[in-house]
Amino acid sequence: MKTIRMREHQTRTHNDLELTPSDMILAESLKDSTLTIREARRGIEITSLNYIGMARFADFEVVVEPKIEMKQQNLPALIAYVFDFDDLKMQKTKASFAPDGSYLIDVLIDFFCKGCRDLMAQGMLKSYVTHQDDVPFLRERILLQHQLVHMAKKSPMFACKFDELVYDNVENRILLYCLDLCSRIARSPNLKKDSTMLARQLSEVIQYVKICPEDFDIQYTRLNKHYETLHNLAKLIINSTGMGHFSGKNMTGSFFLDMNSIFERFVTKLFEDYHKYDVQSQKSRRAWRTDDRKLYIRTDILLDSKIIVDAKYKQEISRGDLYQIGFYAHEYRQCRGYAILPAHQHAQEEEIISDKQNIAVHVRTIDVDRTLDMIHDRMDKKLQDMLHKTVPPSVTPDRTPPSPKRD
Repeated sequence: MKTIRMREHQTRTHNDLELTPSDMILAESLKDSTLTIREARRGIEITSLNYIGMARFADFEVVVEPKIEMKQQNLPALIAYVFDFDDLKMQKTKASFAPDGSYLIDVLIDFFCKGCRDLMAQGMLKSYVTHQDDVPFLRERILLQHQLVHMAKKSPMFACKFDELVYDNVENRILLYCLDLCSRIARSPNLKKDSTMLARQLSEVIQYVKICPEDFDIQYTRLNKHYETLHNLAKLIINSTGMGHFSGKNMTGSFFLDMNSIFERFVTKLFEDYHKYDVQSQKSRRAWRTDDRKLYIRTDILLDSKIIVDAKYKQEISRGDLYQIGFYAHEYRQCRGYAILPAHQHAQEEEIISDKQNIAVHVRTIDVDRTLDMIHDRMDKKLQDMLHKTVPPSVTPDRTPPSPKRD
């Protein structure tokens, strides 16, 4: 099978390829969201968006890699850190997987299988289910009306209502559904075997049902808190996987992750874990109004309830980004805001100041590879120093932006 490798926001034309009917169904489902594939005069034209991952067609597969330079082993480490999978052994992934198009999928499945195995070893959650049944011995409460019928028929059965502890609950059904999905999308034979075996073990005591998004609306308590990380990972795998159709010997399908969202969550978690300031993420505030409604702004990160920090998964800041951060800073009555970009070879840190309002946008960069290495090596002090240099915790007191100058 031919593998086409490309980075985000690239377009490639291949004259030697064509789409089968099954390919067209998959291409239509990906169109305008993760990957656009259309038939050209000769061959096909492929355009990637801001998603990384892969799409497998009948005779070829497309692998989309991050547009920023990253070490191969750091991509799963980034995912593990962003989604709090470090409890599932956030390690540098080693020799068990070849660095091909299925690398990221298999790493996440490996995380999930390890987590399920650990959970089964420590004991899975049981829930009480109420039964009404005829049993040969007395259990808990007797149902008088039904029992009178048995007595009239001289039946030796007891009509009882009783509670029973079972594993068949939504927490465990999510695991079974995701394991079954993993057994079908994993490329590694060992992972296919592991996920299939785990799914068979669970299916002996848990009913297989299709999981819907609303099934993840679970209130976590001390009884089921240890399921939360695994459920987040299951949700990521399920939502990122697009199953296709069999085409000849192969099955079409896709697996994509939104790098804009991942980088934003990466920067937010870094500040939450290592910065001195109080950190609020996705903080909303009313900024506009009409006669019948109110409009809000939402900051990626708000430090100390006032300092604007916006994560931008770009190689350079745009005018629109400047207007956005400048307006946010003005609404919070600040004279500065920060744009955090991923570091790259030609990255440039600078301060851009508005002429009239005197609001400064500080453009800063974070080296993703170096930062992940420091997280893995537990270099907390260096991480704190890096973030404090990026957005200093001790600065000149903020002041209200001046009124616009008159010409």
